[in-house]
Amino acid sequence: MLHKNGWNVSRTAQELDIQRSHLYNKMERYGIRKSAEDE
Repeated sequence: MLHKNGWNVSRTAQELDIQRSHLYNKMERYGIRKSAEDE
């Protein structure tokens, strides 16, 4: 979803129907980071 939304966390959280802070927490917990391939 993040890749689909161009790594826009706000838009992704809105599509997933969760709070943006919760998405940031999940990204941290699972080690999800934007890679060089995604740029």
